Amino acid sequence: MLNTLYALKKELQYEKINWVDEKNLHFTLKFLGKTDTSEIANITKTLENIAQTTKAVDIKIENLGIFGSRYNPRVIWAGIESSEPLLALGENVLNKLDEKGFKRDRQNFVPHITLGRIKYIRDKKHLKVVIDKNKAIWHQDDHVDSFYLYESMLKPEGPQYKVVKAFHLQD
Repeated sequence: MLNTLYALKKELQYEKINWVDEKNLHFTLKFLGKTDTSEIANITKTLENIAQTTKAVDIKIENLGIFGSRYNPRVIWAGIESSEPLLALGENVLNKLDEKGFKRDRQNFVPHITLGRIKYIRDKKHLKVVIDKNKAIWHQDDHVDSFYLYESMLKPEGPQYKVVKAFHLQD
């Protein structure tokens, strides 16, 4: 996965893209936004219950894409193949947190890893060529046996993530 990320960075080095630091690559089950600290115990208990009843999941990272339009690209992402166990985990997290007052987004759960946030693209045709060229070689299998509740802090140099709690799935 990292080889493709490095290739993208090199081929798009003259574009204004905020690349995600490789230590921060992740996929999000649910973005909570600004959350009162008094809610953390409730969130933690909900996520613990989910982890205790959910088996570990095998995932396949494949494909590259762009959120936004080809005229206004916003995000470069790596897709995660939609498997029934992964979709069930994502839907369970969204539904259980919705019951606790953390409303679902309008969109369905689409597992992906954000690689870069596009600020400005001079050559949109070149971007499409680079994405299409690297799409075919993008592939990685992984085993997900835990997920995390993170606190994210936005800093001028990019977001920083602090693990609040780890949740271990069942094997």
